[in-house]
This record gives sequence, structure tokens and C-alpha cells, in this order.
Amino acid sequence: MIGYRQLTSSERLALIRQDCTALDWDSIHVKKDFSPDNIYRVDFEEDIYLGSGLCLRDAWLCDVKVGNNSCIRNAGLVSRVAIGRDCRIERVGTVSCRSICYFGQGVRVAVLNEGGGREVVLHSGLTAQEAYIWALYRQDKELVSVLDQRADKLSRQSAKFVCKIGDGAVICDCAELTDVNVGAGCHIEGARRLVNGTVLGGENPAFVGSGVEAEDFIFADCSRVDGAASLLRCFVGQGCHIGRGFTATDSLFFANSSLENGEACSLFAGPFTVSHHKSTLLIAAMASFYNAGSASNQSNHNYKLGPIHQGVFSRGVKTASSSYVLWPARIGAFSIVVGHHESHPDTADFPFSYLLPDGRSARLMPGAVLRSAGLVRDGSKWLSRDARKGTKRDIVNPQVFSPYTMGGVLKALASLSAGKDYEGCGFTVRARDIGTGRKLYRLALDRYLGDVLAARMEACGADALAPAAVEFCGRSVSGTGAWVDLAGQIAPQEAVEIALETIKGGVDPAAVFAEMESLHADWEWNWVREVLVSEGALGTADDKAASQNVLDRRAAAARTLADLAADDAAKEFDDVFRISYGIDGDADVRDADFLSVRGCTPDTHPLIVDLRKK
Repeated sequence: MIGYRQLTSSERLALIRQDCTALDWDSIHVKKDFSPDNIYRVDFEEDIYLGSGLCLRDAWLCDVKVGNNSCIRNAGLVSRVAIGRDCRIERVGTVSCRSICYFGQGVRVAVLNEGGGREVVLHSGLTAQEAYIWALYRQDKELVSVLDQRADKLSRQSAKFVCKIGDGAVICDCAELTDVNVGAGCHIEGARRLVNGTVLGGENPAFVGSGVEAEDFIFADCSRVDGAASLLRCFVGQGCHIGRGFTATDSLFFANSSLENGEACSLFAGPFTVSHHKSTLLIAAMASFYNAGSASNQSNHNYKLGPIHQGVFSRGVKTASSSYVLWPARIGAFSIVVGHHESHPDTADFPFSYLLPDGRSARLMPGAVLRSAGLVRDGSKWLSRDARKGTKRDIVNPQVFSPYTMGGVLKALASLSAGKDYEGCGFTVRARDIGTGRKLYRLALDRYLGDVLAARMEACGADALAPAAVEFCGRSVSGTGAWVDLAGQIAPQEAVEIALETIKGGVDPAAVFAEMESLHADWEWNWVREVLVSEGALGTADDKAASQNVLDRRAAAARTLADLAADDAAKEFDDVFRISYGIDGDADVRDADFLSVRGCTPDTHPLIVDLRKK
């Protein structure tokens, strides 16, 4: 190897005096300025390449390259590993490469359906959007074949006979690392067993902590896996945290997901999927912007043909404590699931709803979540909680009101007629809930349409009311019609179909989805404009007056929704919530204790004050 020389006789003697051994001293190659001064009790086997400034003590090195200024101490076996500069490897059992290996690249993950059929193949550049079309568009066999072939090619390119430890990496107090690539700057501290995987480094390296066991995995940069987590055939994306004993099999975790204590199996965890409770099982499910209450559970089989069923929590769903859903089922966006459900509800066209148990069926309260202060918090918290740094691979659009959710609102308004119960798939809407639901949906729609119109007028001036001309992948796309949620990215179905054809033509999926996202605002305006025209709110003889009417309705709707959310938040200060305060005193002591703990009143709470101002 260029730049290396063999040991001098004095260097060899120095190493022998320092209790070092070698099967063949001539197989040790060193840099020109190599010094043996800080190398003690090291056994060398096969081809060894040593840099300068090294600290090697109490280690067994076999077919290893060690970069300048690196330190290896108390290492049972380091075999077939290329170690970069400024690395530290201490108190490890085994760091080795067994034969030609792929470092988790090419592993097939049976996501969403335990019975298989929706496999996504791991590679380091995997994104939520690519995984979504890979798992969910199985009817497009050409697309699946193209994605499979692309992943197989990337896997073959990654195949090596040695593991690589990147510059500045730290591996300490670990029992076993076998067939694992560790990126530059990564810290692996206290891991129990890592086999066939990649830990990505760079400017924002991943961290692997105490007690972790993982096999067939990829941990993205800016991710954290610790607290004795146990993972098998998993991808952990940027900004994710998996810890506190969480276990997962055949699961994908994308941007900023945080999962602790519980269990996942065949989970497609889109951006901001959150679960923090020991008793929670997430199985055969798709979710994003999701929050799982304690003891949230699902079942994916009916004891007939095995675990072949699956379910979808659309974006923003919350499951209350002790909730249960028997798959298959599909829950509408930003809905809340309470209680036990075995009726296979499909509420996809009824976003912002409560789903409650009602005998053998379920009761749906359409639009009820629109009154919630929690929904307001959801709309503002996600971007501020984005832990990713540098290049962000997953596209994350946290919009609460969008063509995707408002498309559901329009369908719900068309379906719900006042005065009679509505029978849906696995649920019922009671007549007394329909009037309230329609009013809430109309408020949300008026606010959203007005918000987009106002933004368009501010951005485009006199041309604001004209449709936007948009070309995507060489084809004209209006953005009207149905929209979908690609695991965090909201886009017109029309554009997605073009994107799939482009990807089948060999274009990198990440580039296609990035171009799609750059056109989001224009497509959104076209969708809103079509709705306004269809409702007679635009396209009249006097569009100026018509648009002002839309803005007036928006202001009124925003005020009403803000008041409803403020009133909902203020309930947290009602007497019932003071029951456990001031336990050894009277009502005055109770109120004083409550105020001291809460630190505010309904008139001074920041969220309520902000809502009252709107």
C-alpha cells in the first residue's frame, strides 16, 4: 500500500520488549513517521497497516488498518476493520467482519403487513416518501421492480470484505460489533450487540448507547438509539430517538419519531410518530404525526389465515389510553380514538373526529376535534421540534389544514344530512352530532380557503386570483382533485402518478419528491381556487367583492375556532381538575396550591391569551 513501509529492526525489538507478538513481523506495515512508543501487549495477525501517533494497548488486531492518532485499548478482537483517523476503540469484546458483507444494505423489511407482500429494502438513502410508494403501491409491479433493482444495485456497491470505522468515531464498552460500518464522528457507547448494520456519521453523526441490540439495521445520521433498545430488521431515520427498552421488528422509523418502552412489529412510523408507554403495542400499522396513549394496542389477525391484516392511522391521529383497534381499519386525519373497536371502522373521509365505542359498532363525532386546544398545539409544535440538522432527507409538511384534510371535509359535508343517523363503514354518526359536525367542518373550510387566498394575494398581487401554471416532470399538473399524504408529504394524486412514471424511468426518487414539494404552494392555490369557484365564491362578475367576502368569512371562522379552542383550554382550570390539590386544607388552600403549581390562570395562560387575541 502506497505510503507505508515495513518495521525497522529497532521498532520490531521495541514492540517485542513491550510484550507485543506477531505471526509474521513482515506483514506489519507502518507510516514513515510511525513510532512504537505507545504500543503495549498487542497481538498482530495477518496484514496490519499502522499510522502515526497511535496508542495501542491490550488488543488483538487481525487484518486491520489503523489511521493516524487513533487509540485502541482493551480490545478482545479487532478483525478485518479499516479504522480512520482520531478514532477511539476501548473496552470492546469483538469488532469484526466475518466475510463479504453488506452492512444492513439490501435487508428486506416486512413492513405494515406481517404476512409479507409490502417489503421495503433497506439502503442508507431511504426516505419516508420512497418507502411509502414502495410499500403502498404494490399494484404497480413495474414500480416495485424498479425500486427493488435500484436497492439491489446499491447493496452490491456497498459490499466489502472489511468494516469501516470513520474518522473521529468512538466505540467504547461494547460487547460485539460484527459486520457493522460506523460513520465519521459516530459514538457507540455501551452497546451490547450490533450485527450487519450501518451507523451513519458525518456532520451530525448517529449515537448508539447502552445495552442496545440490533441486527440487520440502518441508523441514519442525527438519530439516537439507546436505553437497551432491541431492533431487528429496522431503519431509524434522521432525528429519531428509540430507547428505554423499546423493541421493534420489521419496522421503519422516519424523521423525528420518538419511541420508548413499548413494542412495534411491522410498523411504518412516518414523521413524528410518538409512543412512550411500556404497555403499548403498535403492529401492522401506518402512522405519522401520531401520538399513542398508554396501552394503545392493535390486532392484525382474526385467527383464520394468520397475521395478514393491516391498518392506517392517517396523519395526526391520537389513540387514548387503553384504546384497541382490530385491523383492518382506517382512521381519518387528526382524529382521536377512544376505547375498544372491533367493527373495522373506515373514517378516512371524516377527519378531525372522535371515534368512541358504541356497543358492537362505533360512534363517530365528526369535526369534534376542531374545538380542541390540542389541535392548535399540534399545528405549531412540529416544526419547532424538528431535531434534524443539515440535509433533511424526509419531506415533512406538518400542515393541519390542507387540500388533503379539507378534501375529507368536503366529502364529509356531502355525506352528512341533518335529521337522520349516518351509517358508515363500521361506525354510526348520530343525528344530534351531524349538525354540530357540519358547522365545525364549515368553519374549518372557511378559514382554510381564506388563509390560502390571503397568502396568494399577498404573494402575487393583482394576479392573485388567476390559476397557477405548473409543470412537473415535463407535464402540466393543475393540483385540483384528490390529494394524498405520502408519509409526511402532501401532494396531488395527479402529480404522484406522474412521479411514479418518472421514477420508473430511472430518476432518483428523492429528486422527484423534492421537485414535487417545490410546487406545493402553486398546486395548493389551484385546489383552493377550484373549490371557491365551485361554491360561487370566485369566478363571478366582481371577483374583488367575492374575494373580500371569502376573507370576511375567514376572519369570522378564525375568531370562532379560536374562541372554541380557548374555551376548551380554559376547562383545564375548572374545579374538577383541582380535586387532587391542597389535600390537607379547605377550598382556599386547594385553590392556592393549584395556582402555585399551574403558575397561571385562564387569563394569563400563554396559549389561551394568544387564542383570545386572534
